Amino acid sequence: MSRLSIELNPEQHKKIKTLATLSGASIKKFVLDKIFKNDEEVELSNRPRVQTKVSYNKKELKALYAESAAEDLQLTEEGMADYKTGLLDEDTK
Repeated sequence: MSRLSIELNPEQHKKIKTLATLSGASIKKFVLDKIFKNDEEVELSNRPRVQTKVSYNKKELKALYAESAAEDLQLTEEGMADYKTGLLDEDTK
C-alpha cells in the first residue's frame, strides 16, 4: 500500500474537511471518491444509479468552521508552547 502526503493551506484543509463531514465521509474517502469517480462509473455502468442532491445548511457550515477554528487555535497554542519549551531547553544547555 502506498501513502500520499500533500501540503494544503488552512483554508483548503477546512474546505475539504467541511465537505467531507457534510457528505458523511472521512477526508480520505471523500478525496478518493472525487478522484476515482470516473473509474467507479465505468465499473457500475451496468447498474442503475441514484442521483442525490447535496444541500448545505449555512448554520451547520458556520458551526463546522467555528469548530475547526477552535481546534486549529488549540493546536497552534500547543505547538507554540512546545516550541517555547524547546527554546528554553536550548538556552539552558
